[in-house]
Order: sequence, then C-alpha cells, then structure tokens
Amino acid sequence: MVLQISVLKILFLKSIIYENCLTDTITDCKYNDFTITGISNATLESCGSSPKNLMIGPYGFQTTVTKTFTNIPPNNQLEFSVGIWKLDSWDKEGFEVYANDILLENLILDLHEGTMICRSVIWEDKLVIVTKKFQITESQVTIKLKDNLNKDVWGEDLWDESWGFREFILRVSVPCVNFYSECNYLGTLFQICQGEQSKMQHIIPFQIKSILMGPGIIVKVKGPNYFGGLIKEFTTSDPCFDSYQVIPNLLFLSFQKLYMKNEHNINFIIYMLIFNGSVFNIKINISDKIQVSKFNQSLFEFLIQGFNIDLNKLKRKQNKILQLKYLACQSSSLDYKNQINQIK
Repeated sequence: MVLQISVLKILFLKSIIYENCLTDTITDCKYNDFTITGISNATLESCGSSPKNLMIGPYGFQTTVTKTFTNIPPNNQLEFSVGIWKLDSWDKEGFEVYANDILLENLILDLHEGTMICRSVIWEDKLVIVTKKFQITESQVTIKLKDNLNKDVWGEDLWDESWGFREFILRVSVPCVNFYSECNYLGTLFQICQGEQSKMQHIIPFQIKSILMGPGIIVKVKGPNYFGGLIKEFTTSDPCFDSYQVIPNLLFLSFQKLYMKNEHNINFIIYMLIFNGSVFNIKINISDKIQVSKFNQSLFEFLIQGFNIDLNKLKRKQNKILQLKYLACQSSSLDYKNQINQIK
C-alpha cells in the first residue's frame, strides 16, 4: 500500500565524515587520531612559514598510518583527499594510499621535485594533494597511508627522506538517504540521493521503520500516520522507530452517484463507494425494483458490460459526483468498517 507523506524535505549540507589538520593551527592537527605502525613517535612538523606548512609527521621506514570509519551508509560513493608532504630525497619508491586494502594511489616522486623549503638543505620538498573517489558496499572503510622509503643499504634516515600529511578529509561524494521497511536498516530499501529530492518524495511505497544517512543531512518527515501528524526532524540515522499508526478519521471515501440509461431506455442509478481510488462497493438500483451489491472491481466491470454502459460516458458524468470526506470507522449509520478492514 502506498503511504502518503505530506512533507518530506531533505537538506544535503556538507557531507563530511571526517576532517583533520586543515589549518596551520596546532590544535587543529590531531595526530593521536590515527594508528601508526612504524615510526610511532612523530607528532607535528612544520615545513617553512608559508600557508599549509603544518603537517602530521614526519614518517618513513615503511610506516603505515591508518584510520577506520564506521556507520557509513553503504552503496555510496566516497571521496578521500589528503595533502602529502614529500620531504627531501624521494627516489621514486612510491607512496601508497589504500581504502579497505584496495590501492587508490601510488604516488611516484623524484628527489628533485619541489623546492628547498625545510629540513635537509640539499633536497627539495613539495606538498602534493591526492584526491580519489571510490565505492563501498559495506558500512565501514579503513584508510591507509604507507611509504616505501629508507630501503637502501647505505642507511638513509628521516633527514634524507621522509613524509608528513595534512588536510585529511573523507566525505560522501554523492550523499543519499536510505529509507527501510524494517528496523536496523533491513527490508525493502527506498533511496533518495542529492539531486533527486523530487523523486517520489510524497509517496514512500511502504511504512518507514528506519532511516540511514551520512553526516550533514537533515530529513524532515510529516504524514497523517507518522508522529501524530507532526513534523519530525532527523539529523542522524535512526535504526528503529515505531510511530506509525492507522488513524481511522483520515480514511477518506468518495461517494459517486450516477444516473444512467441503457439501450432499452431503462433508467437506473449506480452508487459507488471509492476508497483510495479503488471501487469496493457497488449498488445498482433499477426502477427501485432490482438491487445488486458487491465489494470488488470485477463485479463493477461485469455490470458495466451487462448494461452496455459506455465507460467514456461514465467518466463524463463525473460532474454529478458528490465527493465526501467520511469518517468511515466512526460511522454508526453506515457500516463500512468491515469492508475497510478487508481492503487494508
């Protein structure tokens, strides 16, 4: 059953999952946020005095820097960006960037690339920005940075070649909101992504029980059967909410009364009770003598054929239709409660 939602607004803001060391302020560079294997005593380093001089490091000797992020909406495209400081005499050994152990970048730089800025006065230094987009199917991702420096037998040290990093940013490239028919992000999925805000926003094809979304997104939901008809705002994922209720006085019926005449000039009246666009009660009164009543569409089609009624004429007669908002489940004069229960 299609469930009407009167308000569904989705605001996609800055969908940043994580960011670190964007400025040259020491407190903005949190080196303790990462797991280090190798040179683990490095903290912060500056290279020169120009903007973007501060970095986390220096590292070398095949050090790996990793960080894992959880609760990421699956089946989304992510974008990772990081600034890598090449310090001194890299010899095209390669610097690797991984996401979930998949190689995104192998950065090859020569010893003379850049300009002499800091540390050794013999070799050049350079800040390189690496940006990569990738897709994940699971709900977590591990970013790994790894160098292949200081492997030569003559004993290169960190003053000969090393590296640092800054502007570490992980974001959702195309943010989406996932609506699920069951708790804990299970069941049927209905997804709306950035740029698709007009995609059937008012007709979610099932009862929503959980919402999964990334950071920087605001979802506002309002419907006659949700949260007492009030607007509910979500800024984070919600694994389970049980606020949906069937409200009887919002079951709208329309009553159609058509005066017709068949080819034998027999006058008759068709009474049709419509629920959510479907005919489920038909009563035909012919000269107040014959009366037929049934609760399905097939009989209606049979009666139309039996009395040679032109469906196009039937549609043109709709100016005679009286539309009523009827509190069906609260009626004492007309017993349609059982019929409504049958078609829910």
